[in-house]
Amino acid sequence: MPQSIFITGADGFIGKALTPRSVAWAGYACKVLKRKGSPTSYTSKEARPEQVVGDLLEPKTYRAALAGSDTVVHLAAVTGRAAPEEFERVNVEGTRALLRACKAEGVRRFLHMSTIAARYPDQRHYPYAKTKARAEALVRESGLDFAILRPTLVLGEMSPIWITLRKIAKLAVVPLPEGAHSVLVQPIHVNDVVRGIELVLESGRLEGEIFELGGPRPLPLRELLQLTQKALRGQAGRLLRVPLEPIRALLAAIEPAVRPLMPVTAGQLAVFANDSVPSENWLLAQLLPGMQSTEETIADLVEVRNRGAVEGKGS
Repeated sequence: MPQSIFITGADGFIGKALTPRSVAWAGYACKVLKRKGSPTSYTSKEARPEQVVGDLLEPKTYRAALAGSDTVVHLAAVTGRAAPEEFERVNVEGTRALLRACKAEGVRRFLHMSTIAARYPDQRHYPYAKTKARAEALVRESGLDFAILRPTLVLGEMSPIWITLRKIAKLAVVPLPEGAHSVLVQPIHVNDVVRGIELVLESGRLEGEIFELGGPRPLPLRELLQLTQKALRGQAGRLLRVPLEPIRALLAAIEPAVRPLMPVTAGQLAVFANDSVPSENWLLAQLLPGMQSTEETIADLVEVRNRGAVEGKGS
């Protein structure tokens, strides 16, 4: 593992899972970039990495902290229902600014967190996927030693995909948008993504490779919904197949006017149009033996949610 690591996106979902573990990287200095005013994810008793308050697009706010670092782990990105220009501003221009700062400060190694959506063949109406693909291109063209990680659907207590699955699984009838074929997904737990980051850093394999990461097995998206239903309700509910393309077209048409009010965008429905299954690679092979099953992961997430609800009522 490098001697000094600089992590962006400490406020994000994967960042909040990674940065508490970074204090256990004995003998290595770690700095994390946080947005101004963002809440800390540590208690007062926890050891913590050095926190740098700054803006990804304003390198002057973090250049001094970046100087002397061996490696950058770039997690910062805009996801969800943001406007296309915001995806462009952060995912593309933010990555460009960070890469320039790395080169100016002599940082040679760059671990970039991307997404399986960056190589979806159907990225219509999906600025997140398009901008992450362009950010990957910037990394490849940077001249730095790099590795790119592309996780599939990342599960965790506060992951966006898990929150969405939990909400729709509670419906009496769950609409299932489907195109010409039923897509396959291979969800991965956030802790396994973090293990992947650690393995790459420990191995030093930043040699221009792209590592796609997924969970223990591929399964139809329909089955993932049913597993979530069973864990939440004790039994699978009814799934109602609806045609995907008319829904995407409608959402794309109304999105510019009502985006903040939409529960889902046309772009986010790309998961129903593309398989989210990783290709075989060295890192995935290292991770797979330590993974629990998708069924166990979902059961654990439901248990954590239920325990939190009970504790909340008792407080």
